[in-house]
Amino acid sequence: VRCVQETEVRVYQNQWQELEHLRELELEELRIEFESFRRTSLDQDSQIKFAAEKASYEAEIMNLRTQLKENEGKVKIFQADNDRLKSQLNENQKEILNLKSKLQLYEGGMQEENVELKRQLDLSLIHI
Repeated sequence: VRCVQETEVRVYQNQWQELEHLRELELEELRIEFESFRRTSLDQDSQIKFAAEKASYEAEIMNLRTQLKENEGKVKIFQADNDRLKSQLNENQKEILNLKSKLQLYEGGMQEENVELKRQLDLSLIHI
C-alpha cells in the first residue's frame, strides 16, 4: 500500500511539474502572440481570433491551476497516509520483536521444564 501511495505521490508530483512547464510555455506563447498583435495592424477578424485564442489559453491556464491545486491536495493526503502507515509499521515491528522475545523466554522455560521432567523420570526409573 505504501509503495503504491509513494508511486502515486511521485506521479502527482510529476504531473504538477508538467503542468507548471506547460503553463510557462503557454504564457510565453501568449506573450509572443500579444507582442505580434501589438506590432502589426490586424484586421477585425484577426483581432477576434486572437481574443478567442487568448480566452482559450486563459481558460486552460485556470484549468491547469485547478488541477494543480487538486493534485497538491492529493499529495498531502497520500503523504499523511504514508506517514500513518510508517508509524503503524514501526509499531508492528516493535510488537513482533516483543512477541519474539516472549517466545524465546517461553521456549527457554520449556527446555528447563523438559530437563526437570527428564531428571524426575530418571530418578523414578532408578527407584524402580
